[in-house]
Amino acid sequence: MKCSLSMVLCLVCLPVISFAQQQPPLPEIRPEIRKAADFFAEEANSMWFGRLGPVTASASLPAASGSSYGPANLHDFLPGTAWAVPSGGIGQSVTWRFAQAWSDEVYAFNGRIAILNGYAKSEALFMENNRVRSLVVYYNGRLFCRLALADSRELQVFDISSLRSRLPARKANDIFCFRIESIYKGTKYNDTCLSEMLFGSNGN
Repeated sequence: MKCSLSMVLCLVCLPVISFAQQQPPLPEIRPEIRKAADFFAEEANSMWFGRLGPVTASASLPAASGSSYGPANLHDFLPGTAWAVPSGGIGQSVTWRFAQAWSDEVYAFNGRIAILNGYAKSEALFMENNRVRSLVVYYNGRLFCRLALADSRELQVFDISSLRSRLPARKANDIFCFRIESIYKGTKYNDTCLSEMLFGSNGN
């Protein structure tokens, strides 16, 4: 009877062990904080272009009072604009299609992502609106990593280049999707904002 019970327990545990082995911890990447003013004055246009295709978002706040809040604001090199989503934004996403595969080739994405969190136009707007606490990243539809954002108006540079070896063979038109997982609450509005998301490239 003991032997039989042990066998049953082992059989019950096997799927749990198998599931755990198939679900490795998601890599969490933390940023290097840099002065946003210095970056946009000296480096942004010359170093952080990359070959990007179209950008789309699952949702955006409607335009109001002459201001737009679509995902194109994320790559306009203007810290005073933002992509904004209503109702807290948890689960909403922005998706980028790269015109060139992630590789070591000239002008290809090099694994660095520069993010300006919140509505960075002013300190008041930054605090009044929600900011992103964490983004879950998908690469060509595959769960890839998590970006842990600081609650800061300064530029946050994430280096995910060390994770490239985990990927299958790459191709043109790579797709990166960034899904809002958690937020820092604003003091006045329930809109969640990101002001910039720029991608490093080789050789510029």
